[in-house]
Amino acid sequence: MTPETDTAVMEPRAERSGSLKPVIDALPESVYDNPTWKGMAYFARDAVLYVGLLVALVFVSNIFAVAGLEIVMALVVSGLFIIGHDAAHGALFKSKRMNATIGRLAFLPSLHVWEGWILGHNRVHHAFTVRQGFDFVWHPVTPAEFAQMGWWRRLVHRFEWSWAGAGVYYIHQIWIKKMMVGQPPARWAKAIRRDRWLVVAFVAGMTTLFSLIGVAQAGAGGYFDDGGFPVGSGWDEVAFPHIGGSHAYALEIAGESMVPVYRDGDIVIVDPEAAVRRGDRVVVKTQEGEVLAKELKRQTARTIELKSLNPEHEDRTFSMDQVAWIARIIWSSQ
Repeated sequence: MTPETDTAVMEPRAERSGSLKPVIDALPESVYDNPTWKGMAYFARDAVLYVGLLVALVFVSNIFAVAGLEIVMALVVSGLFIIGHDAAHGALFKSKRMNATIGRLAFLPSLHVWEGWILGHNRVHHAFTVRQGFDFVWHPVTPAEFAQMGWWRRLVHRFEWSWAGAGVYYIHQIWIKKMMVGQPPARWAKAIRRDRWLVVAFVAGMTTLFSLIGVAQAGAGGYFDDGGFPVGSGWDEVAFPHIGGSHAYALEIAGESMVPVYRDGDIVIVDPEAAVRRGDRVVVKTQEGEVLAKELKRQTARTIELKSLNPEHEDRTFSMDQVAWIARIIWSSQ
């Protein structure tokens, strides 16, 4: 027996069709380098942009500027999500703990549940990509299954599988059903529920924070400077109302009989042509020559009831034939 007959010939194993191994083998070692400083720099960059945009959205009220800021905010939140995605794959840092900590923080602005994402994306989607019965992320229905659907489910299915419905599909089928609301497997239930509560706490905290900021802005120091003048961009310009018609005139208040509404020396503008309604402050002159400044309480075809502006003075009632004229106070110098 010759050596040739005793020696087994080993042929190289053929690569499986569609395998990514040749691509992976061609990658240089440098692509696997993930120093801590670089991962932290990526996260810090997007986190600073996120906080800066939040501050800008608090103080900017112009609708076009807000729309532009919202677009930039969407890009920054997407960037933070990508950082969280890479951390979930263990690619951002060498430390598993750092990946988990930074990944959770990076996922919060996009309201993603860290452990829910690792289960659904890493363990299910990548391990069983589009495999029927396993990968819930993106799989088709058979013609028979589609035929059994009602008209509403068919409509929803067609929309969610269209280019326009991809976002709705993700929110409905993935984020709501699998990440936030669905019953997680028992093995990962505790960890997923913990991270769900972390997302809920983030939403509650941000809602409370911006509610308090809104209250603070509306109070002293929010829209006014120390001298009481308006400041900031939260103001709109309005046209100053036209004061009176061609017969409007001014009166100076004398004495304290109309305190606390009007004080001695206040100026009021009276317009005899303005319509008078219940609750208006008016000047009334009687047929006997008495002039009063009161609030119109009630007026009928026969009588007029006037409420005193000063609680120490009594209300007055006149018949209409006792009234010479009534005119509305449209402005005061207070």
